[in-house]
Amino acid sequence: MICTLLFAFKAFSQNFQKTPNPNWLKPVEVNYGTSASDEQNLGFYYLLVDNQDDLQSEQFYRRTIYEITNNQGVAEMSDLTVDYDPEYQKLFFHHIRIIREGQIIDRFEPGKIRTVQRESNLERKLYDGRLTAIINLDDVREGDVVDYAYTVQGYNPIHQGKYDTTFTFQYPLPIDRYHVSVRVPSNETVNYKLFNDAREPKKVKHENHVLYVWDYKDLDPIVYENNVPVWYDPAPYVDISQYSSWKSIIEQYQSHYSISAKEKNRLKKEAAAIWADSKTDPIQAAIQFVQDEVRYLGFENGINAQKPSQPSLVLERRFGDCKDKSFLLSELLQSQGLDAYPMLVHSAIGKTLYDRLPSPNIFNHCVVQIDMGTYFKYIDPTINLQGGKPEEIYFPNYHYGLVLKEGETSLSTLPLVEPSGTEITETFTLDKIGGGALMEVTTKYMGSDADSKRQEFSSNDKNQIQQSYLNFYSVLYPRIRVDRPMNYEDSRAFNEFTVSEFYAIDSIWSDSPEREDLIFLEFYPISIQDYLYPTSSPSREMPYAINPNIKVDHKTIVYLPEEWNIQNDHVRINDKSFYYAHNVKYFGNRLEILHSYGSLKSFLDPSEVVNYLEKHKSIQQNLSYYLSYDRALAGMDNAGTAWWAIFLLVALMIGMAFFCYRLYYRYDPVSKTNEKFTRKIGGWLILVAIGLTLTPLILLFELVFTSEYFEPSTWSAVFHPANNKVGMGIVMLFELIYNTLFFVYSILIVILFYQRRTSAPKLIVIFYAVSTIFVILDTVILLSLYPDLYTGAERQDSYIDMIKMIIRSAIWIPYFLLSSRVAETFTKRVWAEESKEDKSLAISEHSQ
Repeated sequence: MICTLLFAFKAFSQNFQKTPNPNWLKPVEVNYGTSASDEQNLGFYYLLVDNQDDLQSEQFYRRTIYEITNNQGVAEMSDLTVDYDPEYQKLFFHHIRIIREGQIIDRFEPGKIRTVQRESNLERKLYDGRLTAIINLDDVREGDVVDYAYTVQGYNPIHQGKYDTTFTFQYPLPIDRYHVSVRVPSNETVNYKLFNDAREPKKVKHENHVLYVWDYKDLDPIVYENNVPVWYDPAPYVDISQYSSWKSIIEQYQSHYSISAKEKNRLKKEAAAIWADSKTDPIQAAIQFVQDEVRYLGFENGINAQKPSQPSLVLERRFGDCKDKSFLLSELLQSQGLDAYPMLVHSAIGKTLYDRLPSPNIFNHCVVQIDMGTYFKYIDPTINLQGGKPEEIYFPNYHYGLVLKEGETSLSTLPLVEPSGTEITETFTLDKIGGGALMEVTTKYMGSDADSKRQEFSSNDKNQIQQSYLNFYSVLYPRIRVDRPMNYEDSRAFNEFTVSEFYAIDSIWSDSPEREDLIFLEFYPISIQDYLYPTSSPSREMPYAINPNIKVDHKTIVYLPEEWNIQNDHVRINDKSFYYAHNVKYFGNRLEILHSYGSLKSFLDPSEVVNYLEKHKSIQQNLSYYLSYDRALAGMDNAGTAWWAIFLLVALMIGMAFFCYRLYYRYDPVSKTNEKFTRKIGGWLILVAIGLTLTPLILLFELVFTSEYFEPSTWSAVFHPANNKVGMGIVMLFELIYNTLFFVYSILIVILFYQRRTSAPKLIVIFYAVSTIFVILDTVILLSLYPDLYTGAERQDSYIDMIKMIIRSAIWIPYFLLSSRVAETFTKRVWAEESKEDKSLAISEHSQ
C-alpha cells in the first residue's frame, strides 16, 4: 500500500518549452477593460475562456484569462493546473503571464512547472495514470490579470481517430467572453446536438475545413437550487460527435470484449476448478465469485481507461476495475451456456443518455446483461456480498445501457427496481412508573439494504458497530447502556440481514416542565427521522431530488406496568411521490405505534415541492408519541371499584325498566290498517331489525367492558382541581346515565319491533331522534371544551360519526312516519295478545 501511494503521488520532472500558438488557431480578441466591480465578492472574474479544437492535428487549444479582484482571489487562483495523459498526449505551453497596470510580466518558468500523478479516484481504488502540470505563480496581487494558454495533442487510440466532446456554455461563475470553435476537415463530418436553448453555431466553410463557432459574451452565472437531481443540468450545452450511431460504438468496442475459443476453453476449465466443490447454483457461484473474490482495483492509464484486461489475467491476479470484472463475469456465464455480455452505463446521469448523441465517453461504468430466456437480468459485479437468487439480486437504477453484443443497435432501457425495505421493531418493557426499561431493537434489512448492511458488518469491527449504535440511541435516552451484546443473522440466500440489539435504560421517564407532579414518556422513531425531514426549499424552478430507495416500517411496542387510557388512532397521508401511515393500537397493557414511509418517485417537478414539504410537516406532527402520568393522583385511593357508579347504574336500570313496563301497557295506539292487510317484517325493515337487535348488545358491551366508568382513578382524574377537566367529568356522568337509560329503552324497542306493536313506529322515531341529538351534543361539547386532547384523526372520526347519525335519522324517521309498509306491519296491540282474564286485570288497573 505504501509503495502504491508513493507511486500515485510521485512528482515527475519534465522539461517544458514555450511554443508558438498552433498555425491553425484563430486568435480571439480580449477586452481587458471589462469592469469586475460587481464580482468583488467572488475574488476573481473570467475575462476570457477560449476552447479551440482541431480534428486534423488532434490538438486542443485552451486559453484562460481572469482578473484577481481581492485577497481571496489571490489565495484561490495563484495555482494553475493542466491535466493530460502522457501515454498518448503531449502538452505544450504557449504563454503564462500577468498583466499589471498595463504591463505584461512573463511568468513562464519551465523549471518551476511540476508534474504529479494525482489520483482523483484514489478512494475508489482507481489509478488512471494521468499527470497534472502545476504552476505556482509568484507575486500575484489584487488587480492582476492572469493570462495563460496551452495545447494538448493526441486522441486515445481506442477511439480510432474519432472525435467527440461536450461544451457547456454557462457556469456558476460569470464570464465576460466564452469562445468555442471546432475545426473539421472538409473530408470529415461531425454531428452536434443543442440542449437547453444553446445557440446554433456559426458555420464557416473554408477550402480544406469547416469551422463551427460558438461565441458568448457577458455570461451571467447560473445559480443552482438546493437538492437538484444529479442528472439535471439547466445550463445550455452542445454534444459534438463523429459517431454516427450507437451501433458504430458497439462494433468498435466489441472487439475489445472478445477472446479466442482457446481462451474460452481455458477459462471454462479454470472456472470449473474454482467452484468444483460448491453446492451453489453455477450462475450464482460465478456472480458471487467475481463480486466477492475479485478485488475492485484498476490502473486505467492510457488505453486501459476504456479497454478491459483479458479475463484470464483478471482471474489470475484476482483484481480488476468495472470493465475487467464485467468482462470476466460475462465469459464465466457464457461458459455455463448463458448469453451474457458487458454493458456500458453511467452511474449518475443515466436518465439523460437517451437524448444524448452517441459517444463512448458518455459512459463511466460497466455492468453485465444476462439473457435468462424470458427476461434480462442485470448484474453489477463491482457490488460485493450481494444476496438473493440470481433473479432477485439488486441492480441500481442506471436507466439506460449499451450492450456490447453483435446485433445490438441502440441503447437498452433498464428496469426500475422497487425498494426492498427495512423493518425496525423497538420493544420497551417498563419495570414501573417512573422507573427504567429494557429495550430490544430488531432491524430486518432486505434487498439492497441487506447488501449494504452485510458489507458494513464484514468490513468493520463488531464492537465499534455496537458503540456507534449505542451512541445513536443515547441522543434520545442519555442513561442507556448495553444489556447484552448485539447479534446478527445473515440469510444471504433470501437476502435478509437481521440485527438484534439489547439495551437497558436506567431512567426512561422525564419530568414535565409545566407541572412538578407530572412525568411523561416519549417514543420517537429516530431511525427514520432523516427521511421525514426533507431538505427545505423556497419557491423553485428546478426539479427536487428524492431518494427513490426508501421503504421503511418503524414499529414501537411498549409493555406498560399497568393499564392506560389510550385511544387507537390511524393517520394516512397519500401523495404521488410518497406514502405515510401512522397507527396506534392498544390492548391490555400493550401499546403499539407504527410509522410506515416510502418514496414513490425519484424527483419532483418544481410545482410539486411546496405540497411535498407541507405534507412532511404534517407527518412531523405525528412522530413523537407521549404517555403522561400524574403522581399527584397516584396518592389517591384509586384501587378497587367505583361502587357509587354501579349503584347509580342499577338504580337507573330499575327506574327505566319500570318506566318501560308502564309504557309497554299504557301506550297502545289503534292501528289504522285493516287486519287482513297486515304484513310480516320484510323489505327495508330487515335492515332496521339488524340495527335494533345489535344496539342493546353494543350498549351492554360498552357499559360492562368500558372500565373507566367504574374505576375510581377515572373520576379522580377528571374531577381533580389540577387537571381542569371538571367539564369532562360532568359529560362522562351524563354519558353513563344516558347509556344506562338508553340500554333499557333499546330492549323495549326490540320487543315492540318483533311483536309488531302499533306503538313501535313512534317509539322508534324517538329512539333515532334522541340518539342523534345526544351524539351531536356530546361531540360538540367535548371538542369545544378540550380541543387539545384530540388528534386531527380523532376529530375527523367524531365528525364522521355525527354525520352518519344525522343521515341515519334523516332516512329512517320519515320512513317510520310515512311508509305504508310500516303502517301495514305494525298493527298488533297488547289487548289482542292477552287472555280475557289478563284483559280484565289490565282494565281494572287502568280504571284505578
